[in-house]
Amino acid sequence: MVWQCNHKFDGGKKCATPHLDEETIKQLFIKALNTIGKEKDLIIAGFGEIKDTAFETGELETEARQLNGEMNVAAELIQKCIGENARVAQNQGEYAKRYDALVERFETAKARLEEVQAAITEKQAQRKLMENFMEVLRGLPEQVDYFDEAAWKWYSKLPSSSATISFICLSNSSSSNSSSPRMLAEMRRSLKSA
Repeated sequence: MVWQCNHKFDGGKKCATPHLDEETIKQLFIKALNTIGKEKDLIIAGFGEIKDTAFETGELETEARQLNGEMNVAAELIQKCIGENARVAQNQGEYAKRYDALVERFETAKARLEEVQAAITEKQAQRKLMENFMEVLRGLPEQVDYFDEAAWKWYSKLPSSSATISFICLSNSSSSNSSSPRMLAEMRRSLKSA
């Protein structure tokens, strides 16, 4: 099997990244695993130090409660406005302006609440993803000497609908042979929004 850049033949400018055969990918993957394996204690400790700050949702949750309150107030005012219009004869133009302003107030709070709730959900999902990654990382040996399916799929234990392995081609500018690029394997997980 041969792998190549998805953009190799896009547009006028062709991607100069060379294709990779499966054996090269396997070797780069083993090299990446070994690099991560040697640094796993540092990675795990670093995550432990930052996880509560990086994935903190307290301010967002406070804002969500305030927005819920604002929506309740606006909904109550809308009901009062409708009730008053039904009981008391009034200028319908003024009523419509007041009603529209209250609906706008409600809709603005609702839209912001949806954004805040999405941000909370995303932070919680990212935290869970990283906690699962740390669990997988704890089980990773410091040295991987051969490729097998378990080594290739170790990252698939993470809960994500999308997993990619990206290969980045960097030219070695210090080398006299710049046509022979240095290949780096970067494992990258991404969450797709639902």
